[in-house]
Formats: sequence, C-alpha cells, structure tokens
Amino acid sequence: MNIAQGEQAVHDPATAASPARPQASLRSIFLDEPPGGGARDGQFPIRKAAGIAALVLLLTFARRPDLVFVPQFWADDGTAFYQQAMDKGFGSFFVAHGGYYHTVIRIAALIGAVVPVRFAPHWYFAVSVAVLLFVSCVLFSPRLPIKYPTLMALCLGLVPHGGEVYLVLCNIHFYFALLLVLILISDPPESKRQYAFDTALLVLLGLTGPFSLIFFPLFAWRAVREKAPALKVRALLIGVTAAIQLTQVLGARAAADASRLNPENVLEILGRRLLAPLVMGPFVELSAPGFTLGIFAVVLLAFLALALWVSPNRKPLYFFAAALSVIASALFVSRAIPESLYNLFSQDRFFFPPLVLTMWCLVQALDSKKWAVWPSAVLLLVAGARTVGQPQYHIFAMQNLRWAESSRCIGGPTPCTVPINPLGRWFVVYEPEKR
Repeated sequence: MNIAQGEQAVHDPATAASPARPQASLRSIFLDEPPGGGARDGQFPIRKAAGIAALVLLLTFARRPDLVFVPQFWADDGTAFYQQAMDKGFGSFFVAHGGYYHTVIRIAALIGAVVPVRFAPHWYFAVSVAVLLFVSCVLFSPRLPIKYPTLMALCLGLVPHGGEVYLVLCNIHFYFALLLVLILISDPPESKRQYAFDTALLVLLGLTGPFSLIFFPLFAWRAVREKAPALKVRALLIGVTAAIQLTQVLGARAAADASRLNPENVLEILGRRLLAPLVMGPFVELSAPGFTLGIFAVVLLAFLALALWVSPNRKPLYFFAAALSVIASALFVSRAIPESLYNLFSQDRFFFPPLVLTMWCLVQALDSKKWAVWPSAVLLLVAGARTVGQPQYHIFAMQNLRWAESSRCIGGPTPCTVPINPLGRWFVVYEPEKR
C-alpha cells in the first residue's frame, strides 16, 4: 500500500464515522421507523417483534415474579370466571360481571374448566402472557401509522404502574383497551384476510370489558372525518358491541348516588394517578397537596396535546383522546366516591391504560418539534428508570396458597371452599350438585 492509499484510509469517511456507530445502532434499535419505512406493503418484522416482545415479557415478569414461579388465582379469576365456568358451563357467556360482558375471558375460563384442576391457574397465567405478547407484537404492524414501535412496546413493561393488571386473566381487558386504540388508528384493511381479522378482533374486544363503549365516539369521529368505507364498518361493529355492553352497564349503574366530584377532586386524581407515577412511582406519599401536582398534570396534558398537534403525524392524537376518555369514564363511574380514585391502594387498574397511552404520546412527541423532544425524552427516561429501580410493589403480591393441594376436593362428592388471593375474603366455592 502506498502513501496515498494510506492517507485515503486514514481519512475514509466510514472509518472516521466509526465512533458514532454505537449511537447510530442504538438509534436504529429504539428510534425505529415503521416496517417498510411506513409503506403500506411493508413486511411484518417477525424476528424483531418477537425479540422485543420477549424483553417486554421479562420486564413484566420482574414486576410480578410471584405469579411466574407459583401461578395462583387472583380475585375474580376464581370467584367469578373459574367458578361460573364450572357451575354454568356455556351459560357463563351470558353472565355480565361488573356491569359488562367478558367474552374472551369467558372463553379462556371455559377451557380452563376442563384443564386438570391443579393446573387451572397455570392456564390462566398462560393466557395472560399470550395477551401481553400479542399486544407487544401488534405495535410492529405495517398498518400502524406510528414511529418508534420498539419504544412503544417497551412502555408496556416499563409503565410505572402498581401491577394489579399484570399477568392475571381477570384484568386482560385493560390490555384490550390498548389494542382497541391501536385498531382505531390503524390503516383500513386492504384484503379479505385483513377484513376478517379486524372484524373478529373488534367483536371479541368489544364484548370484553367496557372499552368499546368508552371508545365508540373516537371510532365514529374517525369514520366521519376520513370517510373510508372500512372505517364506517369499524365504527358500526364497535357501536353494536358498545350497545350490547350498555344494556348491562345501565342496569348495574342505574342507582348511582349524587355526584360529589368537584374541580379540586379532579386535580387531585390527575396529580396522584397520572403525573406522580411518571416521576415518582405509583405509590408515592405526597408531602404537598395532590391537587397542586394536578396543576402540573394539566400542564403535561396541554404540552402533549400541542406537541402532537404540531407533529407531522397527528394520528397519535387518538392516543391522547383515548387516555382522556378512560380518565373521564373513571371519574364518572366514581363520581359519588371520588376519593376512591386518589386512594393509592384502590382502583389502580383503571389507570393502567391512561398511563401507557400517556407514555405512547411522549414517544410520539419525539417526532414533533425540537422544543417537544427533550421534555418527552426526559420524562420517558425518568419513568423507565423509576420502574427499573423499584419494579415490585407488594400490595398486589400473590401468596402461595398451595392451590394444587387445597383444590383436590373440586370434582369430588363433598362440597368445599378453597381460598384464593387476595387472602381473607376470596374463595372458590365448590358445590357438586351445581355441576
């Protein structure tokens, strides 16, 4: 090699850029573009989606290791879904619980009723794991007009939430709320296969939990604005499932007490359940009044609304609207006892979708104006670091009640009562004559 060649090698741009390669690699991993660069014909990145989903699962396992090593029934898993599947069989499909239907959970519970009794909690755990993996993988769909699906998926494992919804069957509809929002913003189907998939998923999700009722106005709004026939079909399907759920909701909520909700309550709830978890963790005890932090929560919401509005892609505004819809619904349902929403040890599950959706808004704000990028990045880093630093909260920890041994009476000739978590007031009551 002559001197000229040596000088060329020293000044080669590729060689000079080598120190920046780690940064570029990190950017390509976490700040990734949609599959196919946003093209409608982009291929689903199976390997990447599976790898990130596995990481999300590990992060979630770290939040609830008690469930991983010793699967147990939690609350309604046993007292409602497992017991009613045993007692009523297929008839349990038509039993509303909590004021609405739970179709997907009922399907899983029916299958769980024929699984060997000792392994029934393991089956419930497996279904909840499958739901988590499915939601994580859907974020990589080429039909989603969003950026940074890797960060979006990681939010599922890093969201600063107490953990009531993690890996328990009776709470998978809070993950389904996120799925409904992803369907809401997704591109219309272009093939019969996509139409069939969307239809089946919308019906199942719409009839599992109250979120079809909560999100129907957003589906209708998009159908009116964009006028694509497929979007009208979506709105119709969600509208029908919402109407079915509404028949049960009205019956369950007909005797609601007078509202005691006031602006101070609302600020207290926003401060304690939305902003405080992002910056301090889910169960922090505030020295200042919660409504003071609530003012900053309103500032955060205004910041997100403006950041997403001026972004090149406004579709993530639906994330923002969906988060507000869930919060407004929780406020309405609990209007007679608003303090139940800022009591840190109750109603934790209702704030899982708003927290994830808020983090998704922060992720999408990274693609907005420069003034929005750094505050969004800092908040995401703080929330993620806070979660990694304290992943577990023992308020929802499972106790090993030795289900395999204590449930041996189920299926036999003698009635029995089997305790489940949370210990003290939750039981599976086995009565042979009902089977």
